[in-house]
Amino acid sequence: MTDFSKIRGFNYQPSYGSSSFENWLFYRPEIVELELRRGKFYFPNFNTVRIWLDMHAWTRDPEKFEKNFENTLRIADSLKIKVVPILLNRWHADPLDNGGEYIDCFYPGASHVNQPYLMEKYVDHIVGAHKNDDRIIAWDIVNEPFSYTTEIANLGMIEEYEFQWLAGISKQIREMKADAPAGISLRPDDGRAGIERVEPICDVLMIHPYYWPAVDNPEDREKFEKFLDMYVEVSQKSGKQLIATETLWGSMVNEWRLNNIHYTMPELANRNIGIIAHALHYSRVADLHDPCDGPVGWKEPMDFSNIHMEMSPYPGNMCFIKKDGSLREGHEAFNLY
Repeated sequence: MTDFSKIRGFNYQPSYGSSSFENWLFYRPEIVELELRRGKFYFPNFNTVRIWLDMHAWTRDPEKFEKNFENTLRIADSLKIKVVPILLNRWHADPLDNGGEYIDCFYPGASHVNQPYLMEKYVDHIVGAHKNDDRIIAWDIVNEPFSYTTEIANLGMIEEYEFQWLAGISKQIREMKADAPAGISLRPDDGRAGIERVEPICDVLMIHPYYWPAVDNPEDREKFEKFLDMYVEVSQKSGKQLIATETLWGSMVNEWRLNNIHYTMPELANRNIGIIAHALHYSRVADLHDPCDGPVGWKEPMDFSNIHMEMSPYPGNMCFIKKDGSLREGHEAFNLY
């Protein structure tokens, strides 16, 4: 069995596009290889990369998409990096959306977008072709489902249909008998109730433990540490390992980010939680660039007046490697943990 506590990796979106759809539709293998090689150069222990696939790019040309995916797997393998492919994405936000799946995709009869056979065919093609592929360390079924900003009571059956959608995909993958375990990456907001709900349909528990108070302080550290302990408790009870498939909140203030790295990574490592930081490289995708390449975050300017605000006003540029290929100041700190 793979020891997921040894994972030290990064999320990766290529630099040339502003969404996963663009990055696969206009795939540039030479850029992917260059940027992953940069990652391995700066971070010798970099052993896992999490990548966003895109069903909508796949529908345009399944054969070409699958060839491109294979090329990415080949590049990663040549660098001794395992891959966590994200099949579907439910994270959406202004002002620069990454694309993926919306409510219409799983709500029965909502629109012509809801075509279950297409989703099943996509999963069958991608997972089925790689079910015994040892280059893949885990499958991430959906990135951040249940990304609602209203009370569940206001959603009618929407939230339940989303869960049944996830359960169906999980069942499909299990019936394929894929070697790599599958999980569902949850937002921090979902808490204990969220992780306990999806645990039965996951082989591995995937979490996004971001520590994000505006100003680092003992009270919020204690709250965060109890939050991590809760995940460990659920993991031990279920006998399923934990992977932080996203972590290390960002900021345009470099000192803030470095402090976050030096605090968060040891807390995860000490609890045997695998670490996949967000994110490896500068990209036009949301939260991975400077204002010259598109909107950054959702609230400006930074306001640290309330140290206990729910999160630092916006994640800024979360990349470790800058646009010119150089390492962001101090970010070699990742290698310490």
